[in-house]
Amino acid sequence: EIEHRQYLIRYAAYDCLSMQQIMLKLKLIEPQESNINPSNETVAATLNDITDMTSDDDQHDLPATNNFEPISPTDIQADSIP
Repeated sequence: EIEHRQYLIRYAAYDCLSMQQIMLKLKLIEPQESNINPSNETVAATLNDITDMTSDDDQHDLPATNNFEPISPTDIQADSIP
């Protein structure tokens, strides 16, 4: 179970990074300077910390929802215009 959670956490982290790259390429967000230089050790430590936080959660108590609507790039762009 822990290995599966780590896999899902890693997948989610890379998914977020991929979404950021897509948004940058669509020019929906601007690149920002960062002083953070992540390494594999940092990612592993962060994943371990997140796994520790979530391992005590009883996720079976969470309410299920099917209220998700797909988001198009047009929706995102419309929301980002001041």
